[in-house]
Amino acid sequence: MPLDQACRDEDVWPDCLKLDVEGAELQVLEGGERAAAKALVLDVEVEFAPLRAGQPLFADVDAHLRGRGWSLLGVRRVHWRRSAGLDPRGTGYGGQLTQADALYYNAALVRAGLSQVMALKLVLILAAYRQLDLALEHVRAPRGPLSGLEGAERRELERLLLERPSAVTRLLKRVSRRLDSARRRALVDVLQPGDAQTWQDSHFF
Repeated sequence: MPLDQACRDEDVWPDCLKLDVEGAELQVLEGGERAAAKALVLDVEVEFAPLRAGQPLFADVDAHLRGRGWSLLGVRRVHWRRSAGLDPRGTGYGGQLTQADALYYNAALVRAGLSQVMALKLVLILAAYRQLDLALEHVRAPRGPLSGLEGAERRELERLLLERPSAVTRLLKRVSRRLDSARRRALVDVLQPGDAQTWQDSHFF
């Protein structure tokens, strides 16, 4: 059943779509043009290497979405590592990029103008995916749909988005400020087990 038909039958039009259907993501999108056009954020599993016969790869999915006004925010990557080369004494470097969860937001819908309710939904979804820079940009936009919020409401919304981190997190942030982004990323790589068969991002980058 196409996604659009399912949405019509149930009269449910999602604000956020997550697709993980073993290589059939592009087919779902092709059968869900109306549902996707109404959605704010899309989380879709994509492949960079052919894992299944005839399966569309990331380039195909990305071209489909970009052609409809979607903008890529980040990918949560998965690398497969060749078992013959694994050694517990090694680091997490290496491995072939095989798949990822790709995070998109509906830039075309945002440009067309959101209601205040839809803008609040977008901020909530972006915060759940740790996309705080874009969430705060929408909250702080001087002529955006959230500009009608009272000052106290906006301050409370920002407080909820920017909750004070724990003491341990604050300490780690102070230490890591001495490292540039390449060194911080290298530290994460080094901490990956040298004999792990997969290397996976914990969040979207």
